[in-house]
Amino acid sequence: MNALAEHLRISLRLHFRNRLALLYGYLFPLIFLVAFWVLYRHERVPLLRHMGELLTVAVLGGACFGLPTTLVSERERGVWRRYRLAPVPVWVVITSTVLARYLIILTAGLLQLGAALALGMTFPEHPLSLWVAFSLVAFAFIGLGLVIAALADNVPAVQALGQCIFLPMLIIGGVAVRLAALPEWAQHVSAFFPGRYAVEAIQGCVTGPGLPGLRFSLLALFLTGAAGCVAGARLFRWDAQQRFALGVHAAPTAMRRDVAREGLAVIAQTLVGAEHQHVGDAAGLVGRILQRQTRLGRDQRGDLGRARADRGRRLVQDVAALEARQPRL
Repeated sequence: MNALAEHLRISLRLHFRNRLALLYGYLFPLIFLVAFWVLYRHERVPLLRHMGELLTVAVLGGACFGLPTTLVSERERGVWRRYRLAPVPVWVVITSTVLARYLIILTAGLLQLGAALALGMTFPEHPLSLWVAFSLVAFAFIGLGLVIAALADNVPAVQALGQCIFLPMLIIGGVAVRLAALPEWAQHVSAFFPGRYAVEAIQGCVTGPGLPGLRFSLLALFLTGAAGCVAGARLFRWDAQQRFALGVHAAPTAMRRDVAREGLAVIAQTLVGAEHQHVGDAAGLVGRILQRQTRLGRDQRGDLGRARADRGRRLVQDVAALEARQPRL
């Protein structure tokens, strides 16, 4: 628990030093709030009917842009590779990172709510239910953020993948444009976007009946978050050079290369002990074992074959040199 709390403290401290993270986490949602206030300032209660959209945008900015940007930039600098070697469980580091992002998103939501109240909005009908719904929305989009972080190779790729989720959700997902204003086909398509259920859950707690009438939306958000977290965990990469196809077999491949590199040296040491009778079979032993590994590709087998031949020639030269040094009887 001490490691989790310490890493959580460091993550929050680094976040508030990152200008780009502050831009996506706090300034970007406030720009949306001001734009909505300009459009709907003539309503009887300003912004009251649009808090679902505004708080969803706040979560989207922090989870689908801020979280993957932080993870990918740290991965590019080799931070996560060092985390893996730290004497703490891996789940502690990942959990503290996600928890730090949730706290950042929560503060952004509180900032949005405070700004709306300052502009004349009334207090939400169900504040506790609003916190529960907001937490489920954050959980759903944090799961998507983990998937983006796993798929993106660099920070520009994070921006591209984030926009692929953000813009369709704004336009036809029921976030920036209300569902009633969308054509019928777009309303059907919006059912596949979690933004629709996020807006319904939050708005239902601000002006609606609260959690009892939002079971389907809450369930959809939970399933989205759970699926995103599972996929993000399975695709998680510790190093920028790591790839999905090689991630599972990286350790065995490295082990096979070590065997190919060290095997002939061991045989040479055996020759010093005058065990010459095994030279003929031992020279090709490592190569034959490696050739039987079906997971090696054609290029890898070729490289190993050339390396075996080269090392075999060196071995013969070493044996000849040893025989030359022996005194003649």
